[in-house]
Amino acid sequence: GINVALLYQPRLFKPLSHRSVRVPSVQQGFKPTRDILGVKGILEGKDTICLLVVHLPSKAGNKKSGDLNRMLAAQTLSHTIDSLTGQKLLVMGDFNADPRDRIFQHLVPPLHSLMPQKRKELQKPIGTYCYKGIWEFLDHILVSSELWPLIEHRAHVGKWSFLLNERGQPLRTFRGPISQDGYSDHLPIYVDMKSSQ
Repeated sequence: GINVALLYQPRLFKPLSHRSVRVPSVQQGFKPTRDILGVKGILEGKDTICLLVVHLPSKAGNKKSGDLNRMLAAQTLSHTIDSLTGQKLLVMGDFNADPRDRIFQHLVPPLHSLMPQKRKELQKPIGTYCYKGIWEFLDHILVSSELWPLIEHRAHVGKWSFLLNERGQPLRTFRGPISQDGYSDHLPIYVDMKSSQ
């Protein structure tokens, strides 16, 4: 698969350290999955924050195996979050799970989700991923209580026209081996943040 990465504006964020956290999928008999990327840095010269970037195992293929591997990745993420207790922490990425999935029992609390949680919101034709006309929120932003005062309490979906096909769905890069000239089969999410005074 594709490893995760962090893109940042050097004038706003200065990385201090980074590390990869291995999910022990192979040791448990699963296909290997992507590492969790951890980056610690300074935001606007004031706040030290920790970022975790994830792409949890897919639902594709054997559902039971995929669910177990995704749970293992979520548990690895949970242990990493525990090691950062007391930090300004933001976790983001493709969780391959909607907000009601049981993997979030390991993550919320101690973190706060910035994604829709209410059934009515989740039933609307919105989300970050669309499969056969059904929208889902598979991408998430979670933040620690220490970061909560500095951040908007709801993430936004970047549903800009250049990311969409003629049906208003994400314009994917490939369909099988054929290029679609798109960006991704997922839409980006973002949240506004301010630095402390």
